[in-house]
Amino acid sequence: MTDRPGSAPFVESAIAPSTAAAATDPERARIAEGATDQPGRWWALGPYMSERAWGTVREDYSADGRAWDSFPHDHARSRAYRWSEDGLAGMCDVEQRLCFALSFWNGRDPILRLRPGDANEVVEAWKVIMQLRHQPVALVLSRQAMPTLDRTRYAPASGVARGAYVLADPPQVILIATGSEVSLCVAAYEELTAEGLRARVVSMPSWELFERQPEAYRDSVLPPAITARVAVEQASTFGWAAYVGPLGEAIGMKTFGASAPLKALQTKFGFTPERVVAPARETLARSRARH
Repeated sequence: MTDRPGSAPFVESAIAPSTAAAATDPERARIAEGATDQPGRWWALGPYMSERAWGTVREDYSADGRAWDSFPHDHARSRAYRWSEDGLAGMCDVEQRLCFALSFWNGRDPILRLRPGDANEVVEAWKVIMQLRHQPVALVLSRQAMPTLDRTRYAPASGVARGAYVLADPPQVILIATGSEVSLCVAAYEELTAEGLRARVVSMPSWELFERQPEAYRDSVLPPAITARVAVEQASTFGWAAYVGPLGEAIGMKTFGASAPLKALQTKFGFTPERVVAPARETLARSRARH
C-alpha cells in the first residue's frame, strides 16, 4: 500500500508518538503501548477508531495526512461519515486508510465472511476458502490472545463449513457467538453448567454459510423450541435479532467506547462470563414464563 500523495512518509518515526506526547495524551499513550507488541504501521486502536472515523473521510482534513489528528466526532457528524469498525477492539492503521466494518457487509454484497473463534476454526475456514472459485472471501482474524479450545471436550471444528455448529450441549438456553467471543461464551457455558443449567454453545463463524444450509440443519443448531438465546459480539448487535428471536438478547456495543486497556473495556461494557450468564438466566426465565 503506497502513501497518499501529500501525506507524511509512512515510516515509524513519522507516526510514532513522542515520549512526551504519550505522557500527556492518553490516546497517544495507547498507540505507544500498541507499538511495543506489534511494531510497524498497524495497531489495535480499540474504541477510538469508530469515534475518530466519524471525523475522517478518505481525503482527510489533517495537515500531514494523519487521521489521528483530524477533528473529532462532534465536529464531523454533520459533515462527513466514513465506514469504520463499530466494535470494541477494532483495527486500522494510523491514517485510517483501511478500517473494518463487518456489520455494514450484512446482505450488501457477495462477500463471504468467515470469523473463526480459535486456531482449529482457522484451519477449517481455510479449507472452505480453498474450495471456492468465484466468490470473494473475508477471513477475519483477531490479534487478541484467544484460547484454542480443547476439542476432546467440545465438538470438532469441521462444523465451520456449515457456517454454524453446536460446540457444547445439551440446551435449555443457547449462547451464540463468533470470533473472539466464542471463548467468552464457552466460559459462560461452564459457569451455567456448574449451576445446573443446561446450555448450548453455538459457534457461528459465517452467517452466509449458515443461511445456505437446509432448514433441517439450521433447526438442529438453533431449535425453534429453544427460545432462550443470547448472542455476543463486541460490536454492533445489528443482525443478531434474526438468531436470538423475540425472547432472546444480543449483547454488543450500543454506545461509543472509552479510553482504557482492552480488558478494562471488556469489563466496563459487559463482555465477561458473568455478564453473559446473567442475560442467559433472564432469557431462560422469560422463555419459561411464556411457555
